Amino acid sequence: MLTFADTKMTMPGLTPMVYVGKNLFDKPTDEEVYCFQDAVSVVRFGILGESEDVYIQPFKKNDLGSSIITLERAVIIMQETNERYIKEGKPKLTKAKGKWKTIHTS
Repeated sequence: MLTFADTKMTMPGLTPMVYVGKNLFDKPTDEEVYCFQDAVSVVRFGILGESEDVYIQPFKKNDLGSSIITLERAVIIMQETNERYIKEGKPKLTKAKGKWKTIHTS
């Protein structure tokens, strides 16, 4: 899973995730929901393991490819991010003060 800590997208966060199934939650929906589990808890507890440390993240189809990316795409994005980081003068992270905004990449 890819996130950024800043609006200029120079400080990425990657969380390795494992696909564990579709529509795993009891909520009825017309749209398919793809579920991913963090890779660390897969190794520690197994797929859909019973622990409060298991993190399952649902994504709609249109989120696949922006928030959920392949390793190959992650390498490309990290290269692009490094170029932005250098271009922006290697910025430091500052407190957001409640100004959160979701940014999707393609």
